[in-house]
Amino acid sequence: MFRQFGGIALAGGALLLAACNPAAELADADEEVGEFHKRFNAENFEAIWNDSDEALTSTTTPEQFQALMGQLHQYWGDVKSTERDGFSLNTDNGVTTVRVTHDTRFDTGPAIETFSFVRDDEDLKLMGYDIKNPNAPGADSEDEKE
Repeated sequence: MFRQFGGIALAGGALLLAACNPAAELADADEEVGEFHKRFNAENFEAIWNDSDEALTSTTTPEQFQALMGQLHQYWGDVKSTERDGFSLNTDNGVTTVRVTHDTRFDTGPAIETFSFVRDDEDLKLMGYDIKNPNAPGADSEDEKE
């Protein structure tokens, strides 16, 4: 009987360690951003929607989301390169959220992207996305307020 519970405790402990491991969270976030960019370039917005967290999908319909992403793709074009610029991790009451910012170059120029993810069992799920033109007037004003 102890072996049964010991295996469960060991598996639970491994999951807890993974959730508290910033390097693992960062690696998972980088993987998710790469997948997002691949889908964005392919205009596969439905797949982005389907793999997103309820925090995102409860705020809009699939059609509205896909239309918005289509407009973003039409304006920015394809992702050409990206580099992570920032990272934050928060675990509160067992819920882990990860926020990463990227300096990204699109067909039409540079952008600052912010991705917010929440840990859902073993996966990170997109719960928020923001994109800004770093050359727009006041683009940094919101960040300066924080």
